[in-house]
Amino acid sequence: METDTPRTDAAGLLGFAETADLCERLERELAAANARIAELESEVKRAESKANFWFTYGSNDELSVQNRRLISGLPTGRTMNEHRHPTGVD
Repeated sequence: METDTPRTDAAGLLGFAETADLCERLERELAAANARIAELESEVKRAESKANFWFTYGSNDELSVQNRRLISGLPTGRTMNEHRHPTGVD
């Protein structure tokens, strides 16, 4: 009759050691993944902060208005001659 006690023979000990090694490796990988997630969250916060600053404080600056128009493809208020190459060649 089999019992529910853990195996204490060599195969049982080897299995336990492999499981412990696997657990340690997974814990290290999880710690590294959590550190990377924290880095990415920090990058997102910095990007959001820059975007909020841009839209809050850059909106009244004429250069910012022209930059946003260029980015969105809207006319900047320049004449066609100003858009051309300095030599007049497009």
